[in-house]
Amino acid sequence: MTNLPPDSEGLPLVEYLRRPPPMYALLLTGPWGVGKSYFWNTFVREKLPGLNRVAMTISAAGLSTLEELERALFMVSIQRAPGILRETSGVIGKMALRWAKIDPEDIKLKAELKTGRTVICIDDLERFAGEFDVLFGFIVSLVDDTKLHVVLIANEEKAGQNYAKVKEKIVGRTVKVTQDIGKFYSDTVNNVGEIVSKSRDVLRDYQVDAISLLRQKGVTNLRTIRGIIFEMDLILRNSEWPKDGQPKLNQLFNAITFHVMATSESAENDALVARCFKIDHVGMVLGVRDISRKKSGSLVAADKDDAYLDPLIPLINSFGFTNDSLKWPRSEAFAALVTGETLDAIAILNDFQVFGVEHEDRRALIRLQRRDQMTEEEFAEAVKELECDIKNMHFTTIMDMWLSWEMLYGLSTGNLTRFTTKGCAEFFLSAIANFDGSKINDATLHIYPENRDEDESSVLEVIRAIANAVEARLESAEGQVVLDRVISGTADAHDAFRKSVFSGITPDVLFDRLRATNWSSIANVARFVANRRSLANAREFFADELAFAKSMVELIGGNVKESRPMTMSDSAMLDLESQFRAFAEILG
Repeated sequence: MTNLPPDSEGLPLVEYLRRPPPMYALLLTGPWGVGKSYFWNTFVREKLPGLNRVAMTISAAGLSTLEELERALFMVSIQRAPGILRETSGVIGKMALRWAKIDPEDIKLKAELKTGRTVICIDDLERFAGEFDVLFGFIVSLVDDTKLHVVLIANEEKAGQNYAKVKEKIVGRTVKVTQDIGKFYSDTVNNVGEIVSKSRDVLRDYQVDAISLLRQKGVTNLRTIRGIIFEMDLILRNSEWPKDGQPKLNQLFNAITFHVMATSESAENDALVARCFKIDHVGMVLGVRDISRKKSGSLVAADKDDAYLDPLIPLINSFGFTNDSLKWPRSEAFAALVTGETLDAIAILNDFQVFGVEHEDRRALIRLQRRDQMTEEEFAEAVKELECDIKNMHFTTIMDMWLSWEMLYGLSTGNLTRFTTKGCAEFFLSAIANFDGSKINDATLHIYPENRDEDESSVLEVIRAIANAVEARLESAEGQVVLDRVISGTADAHDAFRKSVFSGITPDVLFDRLRATNWSSIANVARFVANRRSLANAREFFADELAFAKSMVELIGGNVKESRPMTMSDSAMLDLESQFRAFAEILG
C-alpha cells in the first residue's frame, strides 16, 4: 500500500493512467473524512486533462442491483455523449440500449473503436447496499470486457465481510490517501463560490494560524474543516467592519473549532456548547470547581449548579480546549448561533474582540489592581478569590502565577490579608508544593531586579524551577511535532529554524525509529539537518544539539557499514551520518 499526500507529484495514480488499461482497478482508501473524494475531484480538475483522460464518477452509496449501477453510470455518460458512448461501447453501449433505447448505428458502437481515454471512478464502495458479488461483476465487466481504467474509492474499515476476497481479484494497486489540511483549507477558501470576497480575504490571511490550531487540536476530518470555514464566513459576511480595522480571529476561530468539533460528534452537544458561552470565564469557573471537588474527594452533587456545570468539564477536556476555555468570553450571541436561534454577527465580533473592542477582565488579580475604586465588600471578595486562585494553582501562565503571588504578598505587607508576610509565603509554598506545571502553557517569566527578603526569594526560586520545567516540556512537545513533520516529509521552511527539535528524543530512539521507516523518511531527516547547518548562525543557535549530532554519527557509523550492493535505506542512513557529521563540525 502506498501512503499518498494529496499534493504528491509522484502519484501512483498518474502512472496507472499513463499506461494502457492494465486489466485491474486502482483503489483509493482511507478513513471517513480523510478527503478521498476531495483528492479524486482535485486530481480530475488539476491533473487529468494533462493525461488526456476524461473521468466519469458515480457513487455506489445506496445502490443495490446491477441495473442501478448501470443506470447511474449511464446517466453520467450521457452528459458527454456521443464521444464517451463510442469509447465505452461494451458496457455503456448496452446500457444505452437498455435505458434509452438508442440506436446502435446512431452512436456507432463498433468493436474497432479504441478504449483507454475514459476513466471510470466508483466512489463509496463500502456503502453499496447489495451483494458485493453484484458490484464485483460490474467492476470486472468494466476492467476486463470494456478494458477501461477503473478507480475505486472506499473506506476499507467499513467494508463488509466479502470485501477482502473481492478486492484480491480486481484491485492491483492500493493507495492510502492522507490529509493535507493546508491545501484543503486553501482550496476551500479560494475556490468555494459560497464564500464572499470579504470573508475570503480575511480567511486567506489567517491560514497559517488556522492550520496551526487545527493541527494542535488534531482535526483531520475535512468535512469538519469545511464546517469551520463556512461558519467563519457566515459571521464575517454578515457584519460591518471598521474601515481600517485589522481583525483578530484567534479567539473566534478557536470557539468555532470547538463548536464544530463537538457537534460533529453529536448534534446533542449543541446545547452544551451554547452553555459554555453563557458563563463568565467558563474556563476559570470549571477549572477551580473541578480541582476543588477532586481535592475534596466529593462524588456527590454539592449544589444546584452541578447539573448545569458538570457536563461541560468532560466536553471541553475531551476536545483539548481546557486551556483555551480560560480565554473564552461570555457571548449570548454566539450561544444563540450555536443553537440556531438567531445570528447577530456584530455582537459576536464584539464579544470576541475581533476588532479590538475592549471587555473588562474580571479576574481577581486584575480587579485588585484597581482596588482604589472598590468598596470594602468588593475588596474582601476579590482577596478571597485571589487566595482561591493561589490555593488551587489556577494558572495557565507563569506570569499569572508570579503576579498573583506578588499581589498577595504586597497586600500582606499592608496588613490587608489574613496572612503575615511570612504566613503568605508559607501559604503560597504549600499551594505550589505538589504543582507539576502541566496546566501551564506559557513559561515566560519577566522579573524586575530588586532586593527581596528570604521569603520572597524562596518563592521566586520555586517559580523559576517550575518555569524551567514547563519551558523544557513545551519545547520538547513542539520539537516532537516538528520532528514528526520532518520524518513524514511535511515540514516547511520555517521548521529548520525551530530549536529543540531533537530535545524530546534520544539518539538511539531516533535511530531505531528511522530504521523502522523507509529510505525516503531517512532522506527527509538528512535534508532537514542539511538545511539546519546551512543557517548563518547555526553554531550559536543550535549549540545544545552538538552532543546529539555526535551521538547520531557514532550510532549510524557503528551499525551501518558501506558495502556493495547496499539497500536504499542503508545508503540514506550513511548520507544522514554525513549530514550529522558536518553539522557537528559546525557546532563544535
